[in-house]
Amino acid sequence: RDELAVPSHPPPPRVRKRDQAMDMFSKIGSVVQANLAAAGAVAQTNLASAQEAAMARLQGGQPNSAEIPRLVPNPIATRPSLDIRIDDMRAGETVHHVVQRAFFLNTKPLCEVQGRLLVTNYRIRFQVPKGTLRAELAWLLEKQVFDVPMGLVEEVKLESRLSEAEVAEWRLRFVTKDFRSLTFLVPEARDLAIVEEAVLALAQPGPAYTSSLFAFRHSRELAATYDTDTGGQQLDGWGLHDTAAEFARMGIDSDSSPWSLCTANCRYALCSSYPGILVQPKATTERDLRVSASFRMRNRLPTMSWCGGNRLGNASLWRCAQTSEGLFGTACPEDERLVASIRHGAAAGQDREL
Repeated sequence: RDELAVPSHPPPPRVRKRDQAMDMFSKIGSVVQANLAAAGAVAQTNLASAQEAAMARLQGGQPNSAEIPRLVPNPIATRPSLDIRIDDMRAGETVHHVVQRAFFLNTKPLCEVQGRLLVTNYRIRFQVPKGTLRAELAWLLEKQVFDVPMGLVEEVKLESRLSEAEVAEWRLRFVTKDFRSLTFLVPEARDLAIVEEAVLALAQPGPAYTSSLFAFRHSRELAATYDTDTGGQQLDGWGLHDTAAEFARMGIDSDSSPWSLCTANCRYALCSSYPGILVQPKATTERDLRVSASFRMRNRLPTMSWCGGNRLGNASLWRCAQTSEGLFGTACPEDERLVASIRHGAAAGQDREL
């Protein structure tokens, strides 16, 4: 019979497609892992370089912000007087410095408002060219947000930083006593120094230089004007403010007003820290005023500070000191009647309360 031929080598094992795919994925994973390791090494190198650069800046190498120049405040320094007139300029007010290309940095909405920043001996004012302010920011001009008297400045902050293009940015920030915070971008560091020195010297000159305050120059200018108008009569200051005329402007003592002028303190015997002319409800008697004054600290009885007139329904603001009722809660019917008259206006029992 014929014998079957036997091969000298066994056949190669059969490789399945699944095993081939697994081998391919394993090789790809090895390559990806090697690339990630290389990227991590590069990142660590860059981080180390950045840390070294930061330490160099801290140790006096390259600064991360431009240096801000400073000027020593000098209240008695001679300042330039620029020939610039602005609206509502006070007597004796002079413009000392102008930043021509200033930008107000607004947050809501986020934008920059271009204008010029004026520094006078009375105020800081930012002027915007007519027709350039966005409609939603028009209230800033109506409410005089850009007009800051020197006496209202609480703090001046100077900021400098380098932009991404390594260009110095100079920022001037005003924090006011009526809770405003205004930030301006100015073109030069010199502007920062001049504005800061002017505010510190003119708004806060110190007890040795109070005569540098704007009020004294304003008074001298008014006196000169008054002497011209009155033929040389000296102005002593007592006629600058007419209390009765000011209350008449508010509608006091008119037929429709529930308030009237009171002269019980004309010799300052009722309250030494109150003016000679007070405003009280028409329904109040002078006896109630005197008893109420003795019931309040330092005789500071309730009296009017401001009235809105007929246009605002005679709404008003009043001031007074704390009562002296003590631990036993001593009552004062006269003071209660005075307060009730203020609440109800012309007469007790009125339907609405002021």
